[in-house]
Amino acid sequence: MQNYNATARCLSCLLLLILFVSGCVSAPEQTPLMKEVGASSTLSAIKLRFLLNEFVVRFSSRTEVAADEIMALKPSSEVRRSALLWKIHAIPASFRSASLEDPMAAVIDSWILSKQIVHFFESGAGKDLFEETQDIALEAVRIIEREIYLIASSAGANEEGLLKVDKWAESVAVEYPLENLYFTRRSFLQSFSKFMEKSGAGAFKPIVKITESVSILKDLLIMYAENLPNQARWQVELLLIDLKLRAASAELKEGLSNVADFASQLADISHDLPAKLEAQKAVLMDDLHREWALALKDVDTMRIDTLEHITGERTAITETLDEELDRVLGQITAEREAAIRDIEAVSLRISEEVAKKGTEAAEHLLMRAFWLAVALAVIVFVLVLVGAVVLRRGKMQAG
Repeated sequence: MQNYNATARCLSCLLLLILFVSGCVSAPEQTPLMKEVGASSTLSAIKLRFLLNEFVVRFSSRTEVAADEIMALKPSSEVRRSALLWKIHAIPASFRSASLEDPMAAVIDSWILSKQIVHFFESGAGKDLFEETQDIALEAVRIIEREIYLIASSAGANEEGLLKVDKWAESVAVEYPLENLYFTRRSFLQSFSKFMEKSGAGAFKPIVKITESVSILKDLLIMYAENLPNQARWQVELLLIDLKLRAASAELKEGLSNVADFASQLADISHDLPAKLEAQKAVLMDDLHREWALALKDVDTMRIDTLEHITGERTAITETLDEELDRVLGQITAEREAAIRDIEAVSLRISEEVAKKGTEAAEHLLMRAFWLAVALAVIVFVLVLVGAVVLRRGKMQAG
């Protein structure tokens, strides 16, 4: 029941956050906290939120795959129970961190969460939870920590500032470790405000405006809603394991407390033992069937509600995409027509330039031909004149 309440509270927070966003008229490109930590001016809050949404998907997938891999090795009931608790509570914790109003605050909280989980499985209270399969969990959470570090580094902060925040996040993870698999955590905002003042970056400013559009937060809600059927299935599996452990523990206590009586009365009750065991088995199976039926009924109800909600969201998103597509196609058509007009104008100018240069070249060639003809005429005239003079002198000498 505690797990169902935590899931319901997380979903309610996301719904309230979306209702708050729908009342906002505009959203700033960068939040005050993004400017405080020196995020790149080219990185908007919406782009950072997209990166966070992708990280939540990878966080959920890696956690689920690692837990399933541990359970597939058929460990003890306690290890399987721990793997289920890890999936059930770690994934909603990542959604809670990513759904903070300011995306930079969400990045920092997700960063701290990943470090807390690594410390929890490396040296904290959860270092022996999975026994010989502990390395599977450690590999998954270390990859998750590297991925959120890459997102933080992509925010564009300088190297020195990034190292300071990394060191501070490490100190918070060590000072406030996870104590169990229910992922009860303390808010980092007060500690971060002191860190910002001490590091010279100024006091932490309150978040007064939401930083992303309705569609971005709807994506986060849809992802969480899609995860709800898995949560329900894991809760049922956890319930069955708890029932099995509880039944085994109760039978063990009863057997230990009555072992002396059983030893003394074994001969008297040996003929009644099979009938009693069958009766106890029937009662236990009836209880299990009732619990199973109730759990399946709850799962079906949640599945139907989730499918209806997803169908409505998909319809709204499809309509929005159609409208956006029509608008983009209109803009592309206008841009194409303008480009064609520009190309025609450029082609006309080029043709005129080519014609003008061709005319100038023809005139130049004609002038050169004219002067060449004049030069040839002069040369011919000189040659004729010289020939005439030579011929005349020849005649004078002969006479």
